[in-house]
Amino acid sequence: MFQRIALLSPLLALAFLLYSPSAQAQCTQLDQDGDGFLSIACGGADCDDLDALINPIATEVVADGIDSNCDGLELCYADLDADGWGDSNNLVLSSNLSCAGPGIAAVGGDCDDTSQNTHPGAVDIPNNGIDEDCNGYDETAVPTSNGNWGMLKRRY
Repeated sequence: MFQRIALLSPLLALAFLLYSPSAQAQCTQLDQDGDGFLSIACGGADCDDLDALINPIATEVVADGIDSNCDGLELCYADLDADGWGDSNNLVLSSNLSCAGPGIAAVGGDCDDTSQNTHPGAVDIPNNGIDEDCNGYDETAVPTSNGNWGMLKRRY
């Protein structure tokens, strides 16, 4: 019983400090950033009352590292093949604000999220019919008039 009281005492003290008249008196500026939402400290839902672009109804920006709508989540690109490049057409919510980790990426542009060898910046293997570097072309080796080989880009 004593352990419970000892554990609850700091929590009760914290609650008293947060909700005491002196703490409420510090909330004289009801909405510091003018976005129409009170700060969490003053009983509202605005997680950053110094930035009007951050509030409970703000639009989340993909992979910017900022919880714009105060829900504790970030909008990230799904990265099913774990190559560090996400599918720009497949967005997921993550509690990892940096969008770094299993199944998510901070950058999009992966044109085949089922292959780790296909993403922007990958080496494009000529003549295989696959656009490994996601530039919209497969490089094709063709003979030139001087007897050498050149590269031709085949559009997809």
